[in-house]
Amino acid sequence: PNGKSSSRPLENSLSAFEAAWSNGIHLCECDVALTKDEKLVLAHDEDFTRLALDPSSDSSKTKVSELTLKELIALTLKNGVRAPLLLDVLRSANTIGPDAKLIIEIKPGNNQAGMALARLLHRHPEVMVHVAVIMSFDLWAMHNLRQTLHKM
Repeated sequence: PNGKSSSRPLENSLSAFEAAWSNGIHLCECDVALTKDEKLVLAHDEDFTRLALDPSSDSSKTKVSELTLKELIALTLKNGVRAPLLLDVLRSANTIGPDAKLIIEIKPGNNQAGMALARLLHRHPEVMVHVAVIMSFDLWAMHNLRQTLHKM
């Protein structure tokens, strides 16, 4: 009725974050996972079975931590695109404006993702303003993240 689409973008997709930020939602939450070749990708589950266009494919049933970026690019989700890298989402937030921010969750047991996140923020300080909160229910992951950030 108000000209806005009633269709909902696929969760953790770049279009979902862009739609939220463009429609006045300032704070969005995402979960990150680390690929085999150490790229941070948005992923709520440990694999993409639930979101894959072809949930029976081998790559959709493979843990994110065992996929390379090349394999991830070849894994099409239900919305017709691949899962976004965290850096892609942060760069989009940077383009949209200063109110576009993320709460980034590191899943328990994913310490390496926290250290990769610290390296990403160190290499790309321009996107740090779009990170409102980094959180985890894993105290050790947060401790490692803090130690890594302090060393940089």
